[in-house]
Amino acid sequence: MATLAATLQTARLRLRPINESDADALFTLHSNTKIMRYWDSPPLE
Repeated sequence: MATLAATLQTARLRLRPINESDADALFTLHSNTKIMRYWDSPPLE
């Protein structure tokens, strides 16, 4: 089943649905202890 989601864009920001090509970047963010300090789960290892 396909899910439709809007992309919101301004001059400085674009919010779009997450897709498979985002996996490496998301893993990098979720592995960073400085970023995950403000999240509700520990960093990935």
